[in-house]
Amino acid sequence: MVTIPVKYADEAEKYITEGGYTEVQVVPLDAIVIRCEDLPEVKPLRGGGHTAGTATRSFGSAEDYMQYALSALAIAVHLREHPPVDEAQVQALSGVLEEVATLLKAEYRPEVARRLAERGVRVEVSK
Repeated sequence: MVTIPVKYADEAEKYITEGGYTEVQVVPLDAIVIRCEDLPEVKPLRGGGHTAGTATRSFGSAEDYMQYALSALAIAVHLREHPPVDEAQVQALSGVLEEVATLLKAEYRPEVARRLAERGVRVEVSK
């Protein structure tokens, strides 16, 4: 075994052992990081399967559970980025735009109204 002296190795070792450092994770910008301690407790079910949090499933393998989890996560990310839009809100906003934005071409009003509704703009709708 060959030992290669490293400049400041003693100082670095002292820094690490005394807890004077911060753990940093390097991940891609579009990564989703889920810490293991954030996962709900898993409990086995009588007769097979498992439960964790509000989910109860009976899959055969870890890969099956992982595929289900990835699918559910994809849906959650999609819904966060594209929340459901109340069509009554789109109609109401379209009406408001018609009243106040005469310079906006009529064919663009429903799309602009949809984008506003997606971003949380709401109008009192009487049904």
